[in-house]
Amino acid sequence: MIKFAMSILCVLLPISAAAQTPTPPPRPEPAPKRRPSMVGYINDSTIRSQLRVRFDAGYGLNSADRAEFFYAKYGWYAHQPTTFVNYDPDAPGPWPGLLADGNFSQLYLLGEYGFANSRASAFVELPVRWFRPGEWIPGFGVGEKSTGLSDIRFGAKLGLMSNEGTQATILFQVTTPTGDAAKALGTNHASIEPAFLLAQSVGDKVNVEGQFGMVIPAGYSFNLDGTSIYLSMASIFIAQVYGIDLSIGQQLSLLAVLMLTSKGAAGVTGSGFIVLASTLAAMRVVPVEGLAIVLGVDRFMSEARAIVNLIGNGVATLVISRIEGAFDETQRAAAVEEMKAGQAT
Repeated sequence: MIKFAMSILCVLLPISAAAQTPTPPPRPEPAPKRRPSMVGYINDSTIRSQLRVRFDAGYGLNSADRAEFFYAKYGWYAHQPTTFVNYDPDAPGPWPGLLADGNFSQLYLLGEYGFANSRASAFVELPVRWFRPGEWIPGFGVGEKSTGLSDIRFGAKLGLMSNEGTQATILFQVTTPTGDAAKALGTNHASIEPAFLLAQSVGDKVNVEGQFGMVIPAGYSFNLDGTSIYLSMASIFIAQVYGIDLSIGQQLSLLAVLMLTSKGAAGVTGSGFIVLASTLAAMRVVPVEGLAIVLGVDRFMSEARAIVNLIGNGVATLVISRIEGAFDETQRAAAVEEMKAGQAT
């Protein structure tokens, strides 16, 4: 009888304990990832590695050279008498006509690579344009259709904040004059575009996206090779002072970002130091506190950067003129003789 009672007790105790054990709460479902932007005319605030294809088309284009945003100023103005009120010898755009109505199509191929745990990325965008003029202003000639590569863009993005409802990103983009301006395929000038990208979720099915920035035409300050060299050397120097052993991947990514950010440095004294501070703070590879080590000599290094920038632009101009066959040997010889004559006197 006692053995029977003990057997019943051993069976009931596990059942009772199982009944008293609280069931664990259900695991929360992972938050859905924000869908990448599908807006065509502003940049995507999402940072990730991606390949993206976009197609744009426009109709009724009647002021294509306004602000030289779509293509360069009409070349018609460069072929007028010098007494003409709107004569512009540097107008590189299409001619002989003045557009009254036109259509275009453009295909964008974007490649983006995300790094630093998807906090930053670098991208390149290749546009191919089909320009179809429909009507020209009477008396100004007629242009032709054109197809080809337009102005290539490249840049970098840095994430400021990213959660389920809000995403904020800083964009730095450079547009290069790779399109043939005479065929209405490009603007014939480089430009820099810093911008702030914001994506806000309003509801389950509604997102609001915006881009706030400005387009700055770039001139001399675009090819700052001295600044780029300084930024790379200063970053490695600070890393060595702190005893940080950078991997090959970290060195290459740091070099790539510094090459991009050096293009946006202003042509004023000390701008390279500001670019270095912002880049190190964003990359989080080299301690930004180490800038205090190079701050004392930055005044002298600024002069060295300016000299290298000037030499680099001069050498690049000579090389390109030689390649294009536009170098005038007669003018060079005359300038050398004039310089020698000046030294002799």
